[in-house]
Amino acid sequence: MSTAVKAPNELLPRLKSAARAARDVPLVNRLLLAPFKMAKSAGIQLPHGVYQHLPYRGLVSVDCGAGRRFSMRSYGHQLENGLFWRGLAGHEPETLPVWIRLAERSKIVLDIGANTGLFSLAAAAASPRAEVHAFEPVARIHALLVRNVALNPGFNITPHECAIGAEEGTLDLHDPGGDICYSASLDGGFLKGATTMERYPVRVRSVDAIVRERGWSSVDLVKLDIEGYEDQALAGMATTLEKLRPIILIELLEHTKTGAAVARLTQSGYVLYSLSERGPMKGRVPHAPGASSHASRNVLLVPEERCSAVDEP
Repeated sequence: MSTAVKAPNELLPRLKSAARAARDVPLVNRLLLAPFKMAKSAGIQLPHGVYQHLPYRGLVSVDCGAGRRFSMRSYGHQLENGLFWRGLAGHEPETLPVWIRLAERSKIVLDIGANTGLFSLAAAAASPRAEVHAFEPVARIHALLVRNVALNPGFNITPHECAIGAEEGTLDLHDPGGDICYSASLDGGFLKGATTMERYPVRVRSVDAIVRERGWSSVDLVKLDIEGYEDQALAGMATTLEKLRPIILIELLEHTKTGAAVARLTQSGYVLYSLSERGPMKGRVPHAPGASSHASRNVLLVPEERCSAVDEP
């Protein structure tokens, strides 16, 4: 009796694994995707529940509006796959349009936690004059970032294989592994319960040290998404925040210390905006009572004197 009950439970994962393996065979993948690509060409938008099972592999050209585009290579992973099927609406649709609008008027942009380079590429497409610096410490992901930058030879993007923290040095990065990784962190407790974890040293830099080294008189826009270590990165850019007053896009996660760091900034002349499909919402915390159910975990921190850049339609 027990064998008969367990057999279907054991069979289903094996069938799913076999189906995924078959789907990843290049010829099968092309045949599977063909009708859906035709639907896409006809202007039919596939829902996420459909296209997440259709891993596209190849070059993705993303339209940023006003004739601006950037290219990325998709290996079937979540982020690039969403961009192929839905364009900018395929990944953080409440965030990317705001980022692009702010990048249009920026000269120095820092993408901290760049992964394969989406936000760096979008910023460079929005502002060809911008100097964009992309920081990614995971070597295999940094290699993909470098390849994506090479696909856009007219963009002024400098990739950096390092992490950003409170001070210069070396720290252990906690990496769950896999071909792609969205959750490696310098915070050893960020991925509690992960089934696999590799730990290895990476170079860590502070934004203040980089600003001094390069002699920048301005830093206009910063994206900060480093899996629970944002408070340390903010500590390492204290002088930059005080003197250069960049706008910051930051991921706000409840189980990290980022919230306290954000609160301190709002006490020093920064204004918090949550992001939703309705646009930036001043003073709202994501998922707070009254906030949009579609609000993201990303927030903007904007110097009071620069709020017009966000408030203008």
